[in-house]
Amino acid sequence: SGQHRKHGTVGEESMDADLVLVAAGYTRDTHEAILHGARGLMPGGDAEGKRWTVGRDYKVQFEEGKVSSDAGIWLQGCNESTHG
Repeated sequence: SGQHRKHGTVGEESMDADLVLVAAGYTRDTHEAILHGARGLMPGGDAEGKRWTVGRDYKVQFEEGKVSSDAGIWLQGCNESTHG
C-alpha cells in the first residue's frame, strides 16, 4: 500500500464484506477470442496455435498490406501478462 511504501509500516483495517475475491494465475488473452474472426489478417496467416502480436504501443500487428496503414486496433491491457 501507499502507507507501507512511505513509512515502511503496515496498518490494520477492518471492514464488513459479503464476499472477498483474490484472483491470481489467470490468462490475459481476451483479445484472442475477440479477434478470432480476423485471424486471416495476422502475420503468417491463420496457423494453428499462432497468437496475435502486439506492439509496444498496444497496437495489434496485422500482415503488411492487409489493413490500411491509417487503421488499427489498440488493446487496453488485456494482453499484458505482467499486469493483474
